Amino acid sequence: MMKTARIVQSHIFGTSSGRSVSIEYRGKVLHSLQGHAADNPRMLGACLKWALNQGFTHWIDSNGHRAPIDPAIAQWQGVTK
Repeated sequence: MMKTARIVQSHIFGTSSGRSVSIEYRGKVLHSLQGHAADNPRMLGACLKWALNQGFTHWIDSNGHRAPIDPAIAQWQGVTK
């Protein structure tokens, strides 16, 4: 069965370089990370790794693009166990 998580990346209001990456499923935020703009690839990789570990098989971004979660991509973005 296909289980799809929505990945939302946003700029934190009131900061010059604050970023947030969160995972939503059925309208609820399940996991969220905040950090500096330079950490955005690492945060995205960490969220994808978290989603994969929770049983999600696919992800969708805020523009509607869907893709399967590839564990190699999460590792490539600097995520460690």
